Amino acid sequence: MKIVLIIVGLFATVAVVSGVLLVTVAPKGLLKSFAPEPSRTEVRAQTATVEQLIETVSAPGEIEPLTKVDISA
Repeated sequence: MKIVLIIVGLFATVAVVSGVLLVTVAPKGLLKSFAPEPSRTEVRAQTATVEQLIETVSAPGEIEPLTKVDISA
């Protein structure tokens, strides 16, 4: 019976020590790897200028973007 208690005690000690080490010593990147990274959409911005119209295009239908981005404050 003593041997069983010693083995259970050793397993419990190893579990507690490894849990403490994982939380305190683990690299920060290791824990972040479990969280999914949000997808990012590249946005280009350009200041408005007044210029001459070079070309005009006439076509029936609607123009829709491939990716819709909601921008808010």
